[in-house]
Amino acid sequence: MKVASSWSKPEGVPGLIARKQVDKSLFLEGSHIPKEFHVDFAQANGGHLPDLGESREVTLHYGDAQFQARLVCKSRHGPDSRDLNLQYGPRSAFARFLQDRLPYSYRRLVLGADASDDSPAEDMPEDEREYVEFYETGQPYHYTVRLVARTDLGELLPPDNFETVWSHLGQLIQAGTVLCTLSKGMANSVSWGADGIQVTTERGSELIAKTAFEAAWHALMQRGILAADEFPGTARYRSTAVSTILAQLPYVDYTTYPRLTLFLTSHRFTNAELAETFKVGTQRGIRVAGRSPDTKLVVFTTDASSHYRADHPYRDYWKGDTLFYTGEGLVDDQEMTYGNLALKNSMSAGFPVYGFQRLPEGGFAYLGRFRVNAVHEQQQPDKTGRPRRVYVFEMLRVRPQMYRFPSHEPGFSRPTPSTSDSPRHCPNYRRLSFSSTSSGQTSGSGTGSTSGRLAQKPVSLG
Repeated sequence: MKVASSWSKPEGVPGLIARKQVDKSLFLEGSHIPKEFHVDFAQANGGHLPDLGESREVTLHYGDAQFQARLVCKSRHGPDSRDLNLQYGPRSAFARFLQDRLPYSYRRLVLGADASDDSPAEDMPEDEREYVEFYETGQPYHYTVRLVARTDLGELLPPDNFETVWSHLGQLIQAGTVLCTLSKGMANSVSWGADGIQVTTERGSELIAKTAFEAAWHALMQRGILAADEFPGTARYRSTAVSTILAQLPYVDYTTYPRLTLFLTSHRFTNAELAETFKVGTQRGIRVAGRSPDTKLVVFTTDASSHYRADHPYRDYWKGDTLFYTGEGLVDDQEMTYGNLALKNSMSAGFPVYGFQRLPEGGFAYLGRFRVNAVHEQQQPDKTGRPRRVYVFEMLRVRPQMYRFPSHEPGFSRPTPSTSDSPRHCPNYRRLSFSSTSSGQTSGSGTGSTSGRLAQKPVSLG
């Protein structure tokens, strides 16, 4: 395999020009192409490259979409050197496309704690790398783009076709799997089949047809956010079961307040959508639904920047899947009231805490659900630059959980059926993992075990 810096070319891949490991520059401006790969791009262009000091327009193809860029040749180390660059801008359609389709790298390298880290992309652990591949089209300066994304649960994008979704449900739902309904927490036994999913409750058993799930899925894909009472066709009459089962998917999450609603974890929320979906305000960084002691949920937003700015003094930062989040209050000592108090109370009350990343180009990206594990007091500068006391919430991301689907989908191997008894009660909080206890019954926990398969989310059917 040919390798130069963060570019590579595995042998035996038909039509492949080169593979570029995703780094910060790829989201912002483009990439330098090492000289070792000039010959590969020349071959894709029918033997041509731009002359020194020239540039050529490039069309990048992804499915039916086309994006414009430029291939630029300039001198870098003297008049005899040739530096080849693939260029576009941070607000270009292709940059936005990469930001949408590769959210893990974008959040980590551009928005997160690693944004100021200039370490080479090759230093990133192998299991965290993502790639953009360029393929020949037979037409000079036209390249097909393929993305190689990090496919864990937190960042898995929704498939383009429902058959893949259906195969994912087949892998997640064993024969006799027990789920609890999202709103009421009633235990249901479910079994996946090629034509539908059998749902068994205390009131009886029913096969919900695959077509009902397909209709609901297409509506969710079209809108990004979908209330259960707005499901189309027959899915609406079985919305409790359909929403619970779809919520098992790693790229789907939900809220039960103010009404049961599913949303894609990759959906970019507007401020108005945040307010409507979770019934919270439109202004604060910590937004609370309900009044203490009857708090329903908390939505918080973050810039996840470790750099002080006078207009935004909050120093939020990540360590792995733990976010250290500075409480609200711009000037003087922060107080343990409103949003700060709600986050603290979530430690004992257990209501959901949803996190969102504020995007520089507008809107909010979903980060997941969080559990507040600790509250620390620190000294940080306020909006005026004066030192003051702040509350720093140590929050672990608990949803989504890590899960990798087998690479040989949709022709997957059926999982071993579960033999554990049904739980007598389903906690109505997060998606839960049921594990056998010594008594033969099952119990739920907020984080659960992921051994062998996806941990069940706290979910419900009836």
